Amino acid sequence: FEVTVHNIQTKKQAELNDEFAASLGNPEVTTVEALKATMKAYLEATASQEFSRDVENAVFDILLNESEVEVEDADIDAALNQHIAHLSMEMQQQGFALEQYLAMMGMNEEALREQLKPNAMSQAKFEAIIDAIVEAEGLATTDEELDRYVTMMAAQYQREKEDLLKEI
Repeated sequence: FEVTVHNIQTKKQAELNDEFAASLGNPEVTTVEALKATMKAYLEATASQEFSRDVENAVFDILLNESEVEVEDADIDAALNQHIAHLSMEMQQQGFALEQYLAMMGMNEEALREQLKPNAMSQAKFEAIIDAIVEAEGLATTDEELDRYVTMMAAQYQREKEDLLKEI
């Protein structure tokens, strides 16, 4: 082999100063103090979100494990169908048909349904618990709240609101 070395570089540790802070490309961060404040706010927000998610998951787990709820097979099937429809929409957003995904994973729809069944059972049980809470507390959703939620979902899935409502 014949090799020609064109350049030799060594990495140099960045110095934490105002010039470095300004070079990060955030127009609001031009000083070390601003960088530290931004990083602190980001880390606190991230930790707060993670804590809230962990608390929410713990509450859901306790609710699911401690509640005695009978779930109909039809409810489990409906939850399975929701999981498959959601997976199908995700695949479509990535340019795949569900059948292509199943082929890549080496499974058929029956195997997918079996794989998703534990989650579907939990979802069906959770929905039954929520239904019982809604009934016991006399809760109701306004048309405005429903419209806001459907609008948000349509934006999230990059779909027309009317098309999403037809599917629902």
